[in-house]
Amino acid sequence: MDDVARNPSEPKAGVSRRYVVAAATAAFALAGAVLPMPAPAQAAEITPAPTRKPVVLSFTVAALRQLGGYKAVAIDDRTTVVGELVGDGGAVTSGTIHGSGTVLSLPQRGDNSHASFTTQLLSFSDGSDTITATGLLRHDGTGTFTITGGSGQYSGATGSYTAVLHPNTGGSGTGTLTITLN
Repeated sequence: MDDVARNPSEPKAGVSRRYVVAAATAAFALAGAVLPMPAPAQAAEITPAPTRKPVVLSFTVAALRQLGGYKAVAIDDRTTVVGELVGDGGAVTSGTIHGSGTVLSLPQRGDNSHASFTTQLLSFSDGSDTITATGLLRHDGTGTFTITGGSGQYSGATGSYTAVLHPNTGGSGTGTLTITLN
């Protein structure tokens, strides 16, 4: 029967949209009441991560030299240092240190403000074990570095180290590294 010609008091043939929406809503509500609900979350037992004691490594840096000599540096100049890491009381060469940096400031009247933003690579034994770090190396040769990673036995390494580096152009400069691995 045509909707226009239909008597409004007669029931409409078929299913109305309102009925479908109401039926679907009721079905979802019923499903929620019938289906088992997940149990409320229990307070999970928190197992503390195993605490590892920090590992401290100490090295003497030998044959430390600054590439490019003692030329006057300006802000934004690049610096490069290389040297040997010596362990076991100075008896065994354990690896090398390579550092590359950018001069951020120059010393002024005894000022020891930040000097160089430096990235360093410590390479041990055959080069498969490395530690990478970034930090600030001051004009007096002291610096603190954040360990940003590593490879081999130092894969995923975190921690920091302090450096005291006194390079020269002839390769007889010295330094020390105290590394704390977390």
